[in-house]
Amino acid sequence: MTGEVREAPSAKIQVDPRRIDITVPQGTEQRQIITIRNTGNLPLVIKKIYSQETGKVYLEPRPELVIEPGKSVTSEINIIRRVQGMFREMIVVETNARNALNGRFMIMATGK
Repeated sequence: MTGEVREAPSAKIQVDPRRIDITVPQGTEQRQIITIRNTGNLPLVIKKIYSQETGKVYLEPRPELVIEPGKSVTSEINIIRRVQGMFREMIVVETNARNALNGRFMIMATGK
């Protein structure tokens, strides 16, 4: 059997940075710009961006944010460092992207 396997049409998400280093002291907020890029060939839908640990919503566009194939958008999120010492927070991007497990693409925020 010979032939060519082609990937099914889909939206794919890429976020930069994927890992955020939190450098501010406990109780203060760190401003972070993230770039969300659609590397797929169908429209990417962003439903919500929020903290898995605290539930804080960073972005909940109404209507949903649609990013066309090959395009990108930037968004600002403000992360509050809740604890002194080791810090870890998972930021969830709810999306229709094929490379998002169960519709959730994760960004990690960490600090020492």
